[in-house]
Amino acid sequence: MALGLQGFGAAVAGEAAAWSFKLHPHPEVQDLTLSERRLRDSIDFERYPHIYPACLDQVDVDYAIYQGRYPAFSRQGEPAENLRAWKRHIVRQLYPGFSICVAGLPAYALQFHEAELEEVGIVFCGRFSGQAKSPIDMFFQAQIREALDFAVDGNRGVAFGVLLYSPARSAVRLNPDVEYYFRKSFENDDDYLPRDWDSSHLIDQLTDQRKAFVEDAVKRRDLQAVLDTTADCAAG
Repeated sequence: MALGLQGFGAAVAGEAAAWSFKLHPHPEVQDLTLSERRLRDSIDFERYPHIYPACLDQVDVDYAIYQGRYPAFSRQGEPAENLRAWKRHIVRQLYPGFSICVAGLPAYALQFHEAELEEVGIVFCGRFSGQAKSPIDMFFQAQIREALDFAVDGNRGVAFGVLLYSPARSAVRLNPDVEYYFRKSFENDDDYLPRDWDSSHLIDQLTDQRKAFVEDAVKRRDLQAVLDTTADCAAG
């Protein structure tokens, strides 16, 4: 049975109900205390073999800084929900010096574990093809879900690096309508090359009705509408 992602990008349970990031923003780099700066400076990227473990440690430090600033945050909601909400806040606000590692983690994780991902037993096409059964399935699913959080919130760089040009090439096979959404959203954007927004190979795979639906979703920046209505993954 394929797993849908209805409402996937909706606010996490504890995020909307109990905490305001507007009232409790993450500190900017220039607003860090001396002890907070020392914490961040303890992460020396040059001594790591890959950016993924370095960013994991960087995100742990930055999250600890936020929790230290606002101890009440850790006392509400579930720990996993709190972390997810904080990450989305960081990426939405594009905090200089903080958002690069948070937004990049899904892509870095898939790059770092590219060889193991050959063993993934599920596919993501805009939804998952089935239940995650192995540790590598669960790892893959977690990275895609996190990338979707950011993509639904409007971060196109994550969509580009994790979904459209995924390191997990055998496990990410986007349905034509989902791929069309991403390519149309890149159209005429100087941050991307014309080949990145070329959707000519997808036109014949979409009905006129579906094409119009996706184009309207692109105008509204409503990836969720496309994910909610995309077809099950093709067999094979």
